[in-house]
Amino acid sequence: MNFLRFLGIFSCCLLLVSFIIYLFPKFNNIATFSAAIQSAHNSGSVKLFPIESFVYFLMLSGDWLFARIDNLIPFFPSFIRVVWWNTQVISFVSLIPVIGLFAFGILRKPKVSLFLFCLFFLWLLSPGKLMTNSWNSYVITHRFDIKFPWSERYIWMNDGNDHNNEYVQYNYSWLQKNRIQKSEITISCLGHYRLSVNNKRVYHGPAFAVLPKVYTDTLNIAPFIHLGENEIEIVCLHIDGINHEYPAYLTSGLLVGGQIQDGILAHNLADNRLWKHTITQTVKPVERIFDAGYKEAYDLTKSEVFSHIPYKIEPKYIILPRPIPLLNYQFAKLNEIAPGIYDLGTFSTGYLRIQSKQIKPCSENIIYGVSLDQTGFPLIYMGQKDSLVFPAKSIDWEQMSRRSGRYIGFKGNCDMNKMKVSFTRVLNNLSLPNAPKSLTAEDKSIFEISLNSLRNNVQDHIEDSVDRERATYLGDALAVSRCLLVESGNEDMVKQTILQFAESQKSNGSFPSMAPSGLDQFIPSYSLQWSELLDLYMVKTNDKQFAKAMWPHLQKLAGWAKDNTSPEGFFTNIHHEKNWWNFFDWTPTSTSLAYQTQNQLLYLRTLEITAEVTKTLGRDSDQYQKQALTLKKNLLVYAFDSNKKVFFDSFDLTKRDGISLVTNALAGSLGIFPTSLANDSAIEYFKDDYTTQSPYSESWVVDWMIRSGKKDLALHTIRDYWGGMVRDGATNVYEVYKPGVLRPDELNQSYSHAWGCGPVYQYKKIVTE
Repeated sequence: MNFLRFLGIFSCCLLLVSFIIYLFPKFNNIATFSAAIQSAHNSGSVKLFPIESFVYFLMLSGDWLFARIDNLIPFFPSFIRVVWWNTQVISFVSLIPVIGLFAFGILRKPKVSLFLFCLFFLWLLSPGKLMTNSWNSYVITHRFDIKFPWSERYIWMNDGNDHNNEYVQYNYSWLQKNRIQKSEITISCLGHYRLSVNNKRVYHGPAFAVLPKVYTDTLNIAPFIHLGENEIEIVCLHIDGINHEYPAYLTSGLLVGGQIQDGILAHNLADNRLWKHTITQTVKPVERIFDAGYKEAYDLTKSEVFSHIPYKIEPKYIILPRPIPLLNYQFAKLNEIAPGIYDLGTFSTGYLRIQSKQIKPCSENIIYGVSLDQTGFPLIYMGQKDSLVFPAKSIDWEQMSRRSGRYIGFKGNCDMNKMKVSFTRVLNNLSLPNAPKSLTAEDKSIFEISLNSLRNNVQDHIEDSVDRERATYLGDALAVSRCLLVESGNEDMVKQTILQFAESQKSNGSFPSMAPSGLDQFIPSYSLQWSELLDLYMVKTNDKQFAKAMWPHLQKLAGWAKDNTSPEGFFTNIHHEKNWWNFFDWTPTSTSLAYQTQNQLLYLRTLEITAEVTKTLGRDSDQYQKQALTLKKNLLVYAFDSNKKVFFDSFDLTKRDGISLVTNALAGSLGIFPTSLANDSAIEYFKDDYTTQSPYSESWVVDWMIRSGKKDLALHTIRDYWGGMVRDGATNVYEVYKPGVLRPDELNQSYSHAWGCGPVYQYKKIVTE
């Protein structure tokens, strides 16, 4: 009893002292008391008050003990020491006198003692608040980022605002004490993003999806993490309004998940309390560059200030992993051809990097071009111009947005001798064929510019143009897919493109001209090419399961087309839709009369393919076969001139108008001429000029010649047309071109257009078949 009496008296004395300390203005509650001890721990200073010093001594003693255990169990400190130095644990340790009094009282008057202790505990902090504050404090103050089995797989977060047309940077920092075993981050933004770890660029995204889908990228970041302090930075850009790039998602934000495995447990990346974010100060998007991004204004004398923890919000989208391979980065040779002027040697897409050591602040304008003016400076291409302000110190800068071109020019007052300029190309892991060995040097150059167009324009998806409109146009997709399927390994890209349009199919059965996109544009001839794209994939893969999944979309397409046919079976704008654009390519053809022959040819292929797929799936295909036979018969009656042996561009039941190489090349490439004699006669009809104004339709011309067995003529045409681009200095295929007459306008037309990649597959047919 003497010991218990001593314990009780000692506890009462300590309790009295602690109450005096709590009543002192500086320590008017338990929270500030605990915070003061934490401050002592962080600063290394010892407090004067007895109870505070006593608790501090206990905490330091425990810390010393845990540090010794650290050598035996590597992950132990990450779990225990973080908890040990939490304010709530300190508060608990500070209650040792109360616990002593409770231990004494429970032996004398248990009920009274328990009642008083509970009152005292509730007076300090309610249990619910204690649990919430304790956990939040673990997470935020001490970066207690342990991933438990019940942790979220990923989180969606922003600050409750839509940061449209602004760069928002998210930051995650932690102390890495143990060797990394495995580390992955899952990431997506509703828009573009850049991921960096410890100031080293890891990846740019996204993979574009169709609403309501969002694709995530999963990336290995272990090589970028080191022992000590680490930092993950993610910059997001959400573009507002209608655009060609991707669907108009309703909000901005960051989707992130993943973990850093370095022991029994892992660091958790899917916790919004561990992230901070800010509207960037160092870079601002300014004027739009068509629909491919923004010009950017950098002020590298500023720095980012992270002070806000983003809110966690519920994603309203279907979250799926990216269905195609990740992009890769490749160092590009950059030659300085004059002070401040650089040549990549070929049209390239990627990111500029500058390592600067300026003595005084300076500024530069950076211009991207595909050709040089009379002074030898790059002509601005697609409005790609950025401004930078450099500080008077060493700095390592990399372009936020992707840029495209061949030449890079600097205009400003910086000392270029104190700058190291480099460029990193961004490419898809495509399987591309080698040029046939029998090709001449000229043919190999043509083959190379066709391949280079694929490298630049097929990245996260098949892009119309990397510098203007990133959406996939259906007509482009078919042309590009013919090149991609020359080699095995690119099937997933084509499959994803087919699915991308299937998910964008309109309720009436037609397809938009591009997907994904926030722009409502409709080209009927492009809608009709979806069936050809599906057939191309099926011939390559024989993927009957996918054909079964796509059959309802094909059936809806055929139903929409039938709903827009005349009694004779001709496809036309029966319902007088306002946004109906009869576009085929940039080569003018007649559209003056009710029916366009090219639309009929593509509709005929849709019916034939629908019949084939329907039959393959064991369904009745008679209706499609009958429609195809009727259409072909009437097409030869009304659109075909039996004397000249050519098709007219447009017609009705009484008149015909326009005879073009484009229309007849499409008919010939599809084998629609009534006889081989008529086919050959049509080829002879255009002998004075086998060139169009677009590489897109020029591929039909060459396909027609190959199908007709005229390989020498096909080879001559390739050399005349694509060879003309090479002689013009092209390193990629142009969007529009006619030898000696037409080349792209550098302000609004693409110098890298993969829809003209035809020689990639045509050379193989000419040489081997």
